Amino acid sequence: MKKKLAMLLAAVLAFGAVSVPVMADDEAAAGGKVGISMPTQSLERWNRDGAYLQEQFEAAGYEVELTYSDNEVDQQVNDIQNLISDGVNLLVIAAIDGEALNTVMDEAVEAGIPVIILFLI
Repeated sequence: MKKKLAMLLAAVLAFGAVSVPVMADDEAAAGGKVGISMPTQSLERWNRDGAYLQEQFEAAGYEVELTYSDNEVDQQVNDIQNLISDGVNLLVIAAIDGEALNTVMDEAVEAGIPVIILFLI
């Protein structure tokens, strides 16, 4: 199910679709915490995408922590480390610099947290 959610989420962001992720009732009822790391609030695209993701995950019963990193790689790394420390069950990251996130992604893997990375195009 996590793989299907990841693929659906990627499609939603890539194509601007407005569909709601479909989850089994028991999965939505179980809830959990989703951490979303966006690159900046200075572009409408990331404000819209962040708000949309937050809305969809909350509607599905998840608690959401949304961060913006002001296009600063060090800030994004720090934000992601904080999300991991806060005990998120899933990370959704629009990476400013994917290579710079290698270490923090290793931390997420070690913590058993699935990660969806959205690349800036």
